[in-house]
Amino acid sequence: MAIGNIQWCDVEEITEEEIHKVEEKLGITFPTDYREYIKKCNGGFSNKDEFYFEDGCCSVSLRNLISLHYDMLATYEDVNSYISEKVIPFMETRSGDLLCFDFRKSLTYPPIVYMDHEEEGDESLSELCNTVTELIIGLGFEKED
Repeated sequence: MAIGNIQWCDVEEITEEEIHKVEEKLGITFPTDYREYIKKCNGGFSNKDEFYFEDGCCSVSLRNLISLHYDMLATYEDVNSYISEKVIPFMETRSGDLLCFDFRKSLTYPPIVYMDHEEEGDESLSELCNTVTELIIGLGFEKED
């Protein structure tokens, strides 16, 4: 599955009904852009795994989108004991950290935060970008030398 210049592999089909069930269990509504991406790339791995900001600064090495079928609720349960309740993981990094939606900031447009697995609480979180679209666009940038 290709979105722009990014190829996603090992994606899993997911329906609107399945997305809604996960939202109900988590007590949130996913942002619209994430819902659109997850329908195409659920659980997938990107051929571009370095997230770059527009200024060319490398931020994080990504692994895969967490599958809504099985992994998202389990991952949320795993981290819920040491991060805030409304911080929902949706992507894994190669180092074992997570990218999360921070629904504490906004229930409609939650920013994306980077969760460092070696820290706890708010100290583990740092803002990364505002939307999934911004994140995906960041995957398309090349590092400037």
